[in-house]
Amino acid sequence: MIMLFDISQAFVQKYRYFYGHAPLGAQLPYIVATDNGSNNFNADGKVYEPMQALNLNFYATTKSETDEADIEATLDSLGICWEKEEAFDENGSFYLTIYSFWR
Repeated sequence: MIMLFDISQAFVQKYRYFYGHAPLGAQLPYIVATDNGSNNFNADGKVYEPMQALNLNFYATTKSETDEADIEATLDSLGICWEKEEAFDENGSFYLTIYSFWR
């Protein structure tokens, strides 16, 4: 199982990286990792395969296909199978790319 520390180390050299939330006033771009609960495989009162849902939220001032390709290549190199969705916050004027995966 890939550890959250390994994921953070893969990104910390290129992007500001936070867990849970970014501090107020953090400069874009940055990545925030969030835990979205679990979906463990269990039977007979025992967990046989723990599964933790994670999101990597990439915040940027503009859409950057270069940064997204870099993040996707890094996730691929870690053996992480990911899903992606995008949003634009008109109030905050930032682009958000969300990478979801299980570990």
